[in-house]
Amino acid sequence: MWWYYKVLGKLAHSYINKHNPEVIGINGSVGKTSCRMIVYQTLQQFLPHKRIYTSPKNFNGELGLSLSIFQIEEREPNVLYFITTLCKLTRKRFF
Repeated sequence: MWWYYKVLGKLAHSYINKHNPEVIGINGSVGKTSCRMIVYQTLQQFLPHKRIYTSPKNFNGELGLSLSIFQIEEREPNVLYFITTLCKLTRKRFF
């Protein structure tokens, strides 16, 4: 299934390049989730005209970032799910 992750990563990269969102990254060893939620709620309050997004779960790494970009919450999908997801994302990207 490595090919799925590779394709998902390429589609995520393409999606980011197309939409050019403003991105805030939070790193460190302690307090990332709390900080992420504080930043998210603050931005929602002070920028109500903007669409603010934060990942619903603690997705880490390249795979987690790709899943977050497309708001996919499933981490252990089956082969049919892989194919369905890739078809949907490809359709979004090209049509």
